[in-house]
Amino acid sequence: MIFPLDQELGMPQGKYSYKLQDWIGYSATDMDFRSSVKLLNRILDHNFSEMQAQRITNNLSADVEEFYDNATYPDKKEEGAYFAAGFDDKGIPILPSEVNRQVDSSGERLGKGQKNGVKKSSTVSVTYSFDPFVRTPDEVITSLFDKPRDKKQQQAYSDSNDNRQNKHIRAFLSDKQKAMEYGFDNILKRCGKTNKKIVALMDGDRGLEKAVDRAVKKKGIKAMIMCKILDFIHVVEYIWKAANAHFGERSPKRIDWVKRQCLLLLQSQSAKVIRNLQAIMRQHQSQTAKQDAIQKVINYIVNHQKMMDYSTYLARGFPISTGAVESACGHFVQCRMERNGMRWSLAGAQNLLNIRAVNKNDDWEEYIKSYTDNEQSILSGDYRIAA
Repeated sequence: MIFPLDQELGMPQGKYSYKLQDWIGYSATDMDFRSSVKLLNRILDHNFSEMQAQRITNNLSADVEEFYDNATYPDKKEEGAYFAAGFDDKGIPILPSEVNRQVDSSGERLGKGQKNGVKKSSTVSVTYSFDPFVRTPDEVITSLFDKPRDKKQQQAYSDSNDNRQNKHIRAFLSDKQKAMEYGFDNILKRCGKTNKKIVALMDGDRGLEKAVDRAVKKKGIKAMIMCKILDFIHVVEYIWKAANAHFGERSPKRIDWVKRQCLLLLQSQSAKVIRNLQAIMRQHQSQTAKQDAIQKVINYIVNHQKMMDYSTYLARGFPISTGAVESACGHFVQCRMERNGMRWSLAGAQNLLNIRAVNKNDDWEEYIKSYTDNEQSILSGDYRIAA
């Protein structure tokens, strides 16, 4: 049936107004579906269910891909001198039925290596621009190991959150390559005709690094990549593993040794750190476990030396941590997708990741207008055909 008045009033296709869909969808990006309608039910004296909230949110997410594919970034958003791109993986609990797995019995004891539930990896893409923020190796060491005495020291390791401009987040379920290509596409749109240089931040995952290399080659932007930087905090964690193997996990001697090795790394003397590690490994010739632990650290540094020129990165004011993407894995994915008892369908998980990105990127008002206009355009076309 055709209702001409619906077209004149711009009524939505469903039974709920665009404003109501806006309120429920916006709430559901931050809260679970049940909580997202709780306050509205109290205000409106209604009985929206969590299932209705879920359907509305899924419907609202329908145009997110098209919205960002066609997004333009005019000069109204001022950008920094360089761009940074960071990527990381974060698991999301998935319904066993979605991956053809039988539901585990709640009374069955798991064997060694078994885990409750099923997770699918989502790849998080974080891009932002920044102006150079120069630090010295000593300042970074102070901010890492000593109590910072002033604001500059507090910022030295964190790369200064205030220095990041127009951070943009997306996450893609089981599609690592799409996340990489999307991140670089976002930067290219924001660069415009300036062709600003890009630094790529890594955490040592060889799979991520290879995916980044493929995306860079496909986009033809190798000349724009200034460098690939290994996240320094991951390096520090490996140095601690070597210290624990050499001194023991409770030895007070560890801290000074770790600080010295980290300072050498920040001075781009990774070869000297490798020699130091080889020297302590020789002290444990009869202890295979300790030798293996230290050898793993040596292998890690050797395999990533090309991304560890930290003295140059610091002098040029580049970030040396993947803090932005690590934070996104927590607050963007985990805080909403991994609450107690949550299990997602593959489509439902991606839908929420999409619409949550619209909220976190501060694009909500623009997206809702675009979504409404698109649906009205379709409904108007249907009406003309029927008439």
